[in-house]
Amino acid sequence: MVFPRMDSLTANLEQLQPRPESVSEGVYALLVSLSLQKIVNDVSAFTNTPVEELPESLDSAMLMKVSTWFTDAGVLMTSQERHESAVSSLTEGDTTVSFGSPQTAVSALNGVSFVDDEFKVQLMRHRKLRW
Repeated sequence: MVFPRMDSLTANLEQLQPRPESVSEGVYALLVSLSLQKIVNDVSAFTNTPVEELPESLDSAMLMKVSTWFTDAGVLMTSQERHESAVSSLTEGDTTVSFGSPQTAVSALNGVSFVDDEFKVQLMRHRKLRW
């Protein structure tokens, strides 16, 4: 199951979310690769379409979804930037605040669902019914 346009998605994501000096090349490459593989597999599973058959028209939506996750989760921010702005979770009650990091982003990526309600609306027209 090889996604035929992975190199193009990777290059575009690297332009949208350039590697900051504070993040090593290895960690950056891993985050980019894993996040793109995750969204491609999530979209494939939701639409019941094999990875290699996903329509090119979904590429920009997948790219924007992953890029937004990088920004919202503060994945590429320095520790200082994360403490100043990006909060990855907030709980009222006993007041818990958590900040994201590239290391925790890799482990948290498994639990991320890129196919949320907003994204499902875009994917519904590409969904195939199973018999």
